Amino acid sequence: MHLINHWKMLIKEIVETIENIAPVALQESYDNAGLIIGNHDLEVEKVMLTVDVTEEVLDEAIEKKMWINYFSSSINI
Repeated sequence: MHLINHWKMLIKEIVETIENIAPVALQESYDNAGLIIGNHDLEVEKVMLTVDVTEEVLDEAIEKKMWINYFSSSINI
């Protein structure tokens, strides 16, 4: 996990940054890339990046009130 907590950003700015690195056009048919749940115009202060969304990861995100980006999908807590 990598925690970024240096500024406030809109979710759409974070999504754009991630999609510049991993374009949605390259997703496989079974991938759920992009913002799946959430509001592009929501401002966030903390982001948690993780490969697997486990119960432990969700608990930490809820506790720290973070926005989660997991591999190819996003969850707004």
